[in-house]
Amino acid sequence: MSKTEYKAIRSTGSQRPRMYGLLKTHKKDLPLRQILSMTGSAQHELANWLTCLLQPVLQDLSANCVSDSFTFVKEARNFTFSPSSVFLCSFEISSLITNVLLAESIQICADALYNNNVLPKPPFPRDIFVQSMQLATSSVEFSFNNNTYLQADGVAVGSPLGLALANIFVGHQEEKLFNFVNRPLACVRYVDDTFAVFNNEDDCNAFLSHLKSLHPSLRFTHEKEFNHSLSFLDVMVEDMTRNFQHRYFGAQSFYDLFKGKLDPELDKSA
Repeated sequence: MSKTEYKAIRSTGSQRPRMYGLLKTHKKDLPLRQILSMTGSAQHELANWLTCLLQPVLQDLSANCVSDSFTFVKEARNFTFSPSSVFLCSFEISSLITNVLLAESIQICADALYNNNVLPKPPFPRDIFVQSMQLATSSVEFSFNNNTYLQADGVAVGSPLGLALANIFVGHQEEKLFNFVNRPLACVRYVDDTFAVFNNEDDCNAFLSHLKSLHPSLRFTHEKEFNHSLSFLDVMVEDMTRNFQHRYFGAQSFYDLFKGKLDPELDKSA
């Protein structure tokens, strides 16, 4: 490691990370999404550096991923299928972030970097890489509600490594799945949400049955098309005889939905 890299990841004047919650306003009973604030912590710069190191692995296992709804719409516009009709379905991984197995994910990353002749190898031994990943993840102490905890498993939203490890873990499971199951006609994933297109509902059901046994820590829920339409992210996709149309759920849509039900002053400002 160069002196520049060492100085960049060396911990100086660090503070303990803290956890807080953000309301999931689209969920029943308003559960909290756990956020770990790692900025300024002893592991933050190390996690940033490791995230950059993992970019080749992430790109290799994220071929069917999109970064946002706008990218998804661009992908959907390019859908072309030979069947006269298709069947739409989306599936979501329940509580993905907390169910990503750290030890397994680190081994997946190490195998991809050190057992692959295509991806560039780090300039240090495999055991050093594994130890560095453990320092940046399972060795993190954080505070919540005046108590101190140690992260034993799962990845944290707020850590630079959180989203990368989640995508790598799921991408690896997808790769294994597609080795023995026919791919859907189209498959687009955004972290834990996947939009898929099948020849018919029977093909969809067969695919969903394989998902249930994909990995013991991954639990899936799904939503099927209704009247040839299906919502994904903040987009409504409509199958108009293979000419896919889309509509965004924008601010105007929400205003129309709640118009007259808000406080008069809030309604006026909306």
